Amino acid sequence: NYQKYFDLVADGDYMNMLRHNSIEVVTFFEKMPVEKLDYKYSEDKWSVKEVLMHMIDTERVFAYRALAAARGDNVTPHYRMDEELYARNVEVLQRTVQSLISEFRAVRRSTEELFGNLTDAESERSCNIVTHPMTARAMAKYQMRMGIASSTDGSVGPMTRGFFERACGKGLIKEEPTDDPLRHKMRGE
Repeated sequence: NYQKYFDLVADGDYMNMLRHNSIEVVTFFEKMPVEKLDYKYSEDKWSVKEVLMHMIDTERVFAYRALAAARGDNVTPHYRMDEELYARNVEVLQRTVQSLISEFRAVRRSTEELFGNLTDAESERSCNIVTHPMTARAMAKYQMRMGIASSTDGSVGPMTRGFFERACGKGLIKEEPTDDPLRHKMRGE
């Protein structure tokens, strides 16, 4: 159920937040120390570069779903993305972080064009996410909370931070203390 993510989305200009977040995500990964980019605290965890690749893959999947919804395709079934399958079948160790950031920028620009040109009517159409219908607007909200899009202050969102900590381990990037209520809510505090 995605409703818990939708409930965390603040009101505001989604496109402005999305564009601002593009800068924040790039900055986040550019600040990562080079020696940590392939780091895994456990063999079954993802590296920093694998997390960025996951963000790129997820953005592509949700943008396609949003396109299907916006174009009125509520028949074609869209199954759950198996992120572990995707991660096992992409090689990022030989790629530079700049290569991944470049790919992120290209995918994000495409996402910005898609969402920036949807009418209100198109954004309210649904597609068939097998277990339930989901509108293009809901897809945008989900991306926003995943941290693929912006949190309310424009920083990398709490879902991305939480995922990053779970997948790669804590202490890879120094974070400033925050009183972000959404971050505390995601952690169940």
